[in-house]
Amino acid sequence: MLHLTLRTEFISGRVCLTMADNNTECKLYPGENEKCLTLKYVTVTSSIISALGAVMALIVIVYFRLFKDFTQKMVINLCIASLFLAISYLTSQFEDDVTTFCVFQGAAVTFSIWACLLWTMCILANMYTRVIFEYKWKHKEKVASFVCWFLPALMATLPFIGEEVYAPTEIWCWIKNDSGWRFGIWYTWHMLSVFIFIFAIIHIIWKLRKRQHRHSTNDPREIDSLNEDIRTMSKYPVVYTLVSIVAIVCRITNITRGSSFPMLILLGLTLPLLGSAVAFVFVIDKRTLKLLNRKEIRKAFQKWTSEEATVQVYSVTDSNVNEAPVEPVSQAPEIAKNI
Repeated sequence: MLHLTLRTEFISGRVCLTMADNNTECKLYPGENEKCLTLKYVTVTSSIISALGAVMALIVIVYFRLFKDFTQKMVINLCIASLFLAISYLTSQFEDDVTTFCVFQGAAVTFSIWACLLWTMCILANMYTRVIFEYKWKHKEKVASFVCWFLPALMATLPFIGEEVYAPTEIWCWIKNDSGWRFGIWYTWHMLSVFIFIFAIIHIIWKLRKRQHRHSTNDPREIDSLNEDIRTMSKYPVVYTLVSIVAIVCRITNITRGSSFPMLILLGLTLPLLGSAVAFVFVIDKRTLKLLNRKEIRKAFQKWTSEEATVQVYSVTDSNVNEAPVEPVSQAPEIAKNI
């Protein structure tokens, strides 16, 4: 792995930043190493912020035990996937050769972006089937978990069948500059997912409004509960779509006009930010905000620290149970001790 050091040189009255390690120069912008360093530190800073946001969201979820139903568990998995993504970009270095670390980072980025996509799609699919088909996902947790973690691992493994597909690209390692591999592994599915998300969200909103006019006033609580759930969960696909649109625009600009420094800055700033964006959406949710006060924090702490009695129920299967004499109450503790 190539490590970077900075040295300051005063040339013609100005300060220049150069990279000095084995006489390595920035190949993305030859002679303008300060641009490469700016790209690197923007990406690293964005990755740190995103990782901290994802970690804070996970802490709140665990502390308040917000992992009871499958909907909450999907958000947990999305936070974990976005944390992996931030860590993957956090390890960015200026690589010149295809090293083991470079290949590892490329595979980690591919795995993370696919995991984020699939868990966001899982959240959206849950909303869509619930609103459009009035079908609630039950006992689907294992299937969803398998698909949303196995498929990213499969997509991250596919480039290994080629020759040095994972290689240095710009300021991190990913799939080399090959349109076939990049569009086959990621870009085609990424752009398709954005169109699917936009269509699904618009269809959900239209269906909800239509249902509100059609339903009688006999079930206002059910409609209000459904609307609240949709408002809460729809924020995650919306955030993912916005971040994805920025990334797609940056990529198209770089393909058509070459490596644009402002677009690369925007790309390095937004790509790792999914974790902090997801965390922000989670925190600003009304249900979460109600928990972030002194009373609820103290109550949650007491639940974690208090000792709860465990009640064990024993079933008697003896066929002669009706003939067995009833033991006196005073002997109950001794019986329980001998069980």
